[in-house]
Amino acid sequence: MINSEIWHKKYRFGDEKTFEDTALRVAKHIADVDKTLAVEFYDAMVSLKFIPGGRILAYAGTGNPKATFSNCYVMDEIEDSMEGIMKSLGESALTMKAGGGIGMNFSTLRPYGNRVGGTNSIASGPVSFMEMWNAMSRTISGVGDRKGAMIAVLNADHPDIEAFIIAKKDNTGETPVLEKFNLSVGISDNFMKAVEKNGEWNLIYQGANHKTVKAGDLFRLIVENNREKAEPGAMFVDTINSMNNLWYCEKINASNPCGELPMPPYGACNLGSINLTRFVADPFTEDARIDIEGLTRTVKTAVRFLDNVIDLNYYPIPEQREKSLQTRRIGLGVMGLGSMLAMIGVKYGSEESLKVIEQVFGNVRNTAYEESIGLAKEKGAFPMYDKEKYLKGRFIAYLPEGLRKKIEKHGIRNSHLLTIAPTGTTAQLAGNVSSGVEPLFSLEYVRRNDGQEILVRDYAWQKYLEVAKTDEAPDFFVTAHDLSWREHIAVMAECQKYIDSAISKTINLPKEITIEE
Repeated sequence: MINSEIWHKKYRFGDEKTFEDTALRVAKHIADVDKTLAVEFYDAMVSLKFIPGGRILAYAGTGNPKATFSNCYVMDEIEDSMEGIMKSLGESALTMKAGGGIGMNFSTLRPYGNRVGGTNSIASGPVSFMEMWNAMSRTISGVGDRKGAMIAVLNADHPDIEAFIIAKKDNTGETPVLEKFNLSVGISDNFMKAVEKNGEWNLIYQGANHKTVKAGDLFRLIVENNREKAEPGAMFVDTINSMNNLWYCEKINASNPCGELPMPPYGACNLGSINLTRFVADPFTEDARIDIEGLTRTVKTAVRFLDNVIDLNYYPIPEQREKSLQTRRIGLGVMGLGSMLAMIGVKYGSEESLKVIEQVFGNVRNTAYEESIGLAKEKGAFPMYDKEKYLKGRFIAYLPEGLRKKIEKHGIRNSHLLTIAPTGTTAQLAGNVSSGVEPLFSLEYVRRNDGQEILVRDYAWQKYLEVAKTDEAPDFFVTAHDLSWREHIAVMAECQKYIDSAISKTINLPKEITIEE
């Protein structure tokens, strides 16, 4: 059940008449010269069991040499000089022009008021320079008139952190500030320990202490602004680096704009998602169950698909290609979790739903790693693979012993395999299934398009109405606003056990929520 409007607007190319034509174009290109793989890739896509990321669907096989298949990039650290700033701005512009979203950490830039050697001028600070990126993003349209997304990170110990936190506080005028950016504070374990004690916290640049504040006050400023503006976010950099499969050879200080892919400088990743609704047998009956065998087959196909994308991709900056080939990161995720749970009669956020997630996500993780090991046997491990150090990774330690032994013997093709992207548009394409690991947003709603009102129903709700004799929703049909934040967090936490990158997840809160909550 393809959403024809989304397909036509976002992914149709040339004289393609159906989504099957689009799937064939993409499958043939990503399979390269392997006709057997082309059939596998086509079957997975045309059945809507696997949906590649939007960049791949839109541009694979179109002959466009300057369109990237990767949604996600993290830019290099900015050198604190005008030359370094302009170099980084230029690389960011090229990446966004090609259709990639970018993440950047601005903490290398000196704070406002610092003397600039050689010119005897005063530094304007990172927030000021972020306006250059904002103007660039406002001006540049990527391929297909795609406006690139951006996230800016500033570490919690930077002297300008308070200005960063409140930078978008008054964005109500005609000229909003940094409206093209998501903002996130880089938070260390030491900062959180200081918050717990409301101890003193030094704001430092290049070893010099510029200011001392109360850590609890700074954290409260973050929370207050997040409550009012949903920004800034919090990026727990120590946790990310300690859990990173490549802890031994890279340092992460930023992520892609939606947060699901923390990556090192020049990191790049392509995306694709398993549509979980396609693996429910006998939905809305007592015999409703998940087709684990079918899920396993599709995950294997998806891993091979995304691994191929790495070699066929256009990278706007040579260093991005080099980093991608060294690590061979891929971002396989899911969509339709909320819809799938409803189809098997399980309430999202319940204890039963966590057991289902354990079964499904455990299978996805283990199968993805198994397939990547198989690819390493065929084609070789990723170049930055170090057997002894990789196997000491904290996430790798959670893998079944059999998988770890296979990695030790054969290596692994991809440093990272799993992430949860938002899948907003591709979830609509697949018949309005719930996005990513979200619950149902709404059973149905009216969308206005070109003056017309269109009724949009969640995939699972539509299927229920087709078989039920009533339009009264059973209690397992819960939507995002019906759930407590604890239920949202419980699902996210259970999913994260099986994801080696990160998760993009929205938690809807009532307007009356307090700062303390």
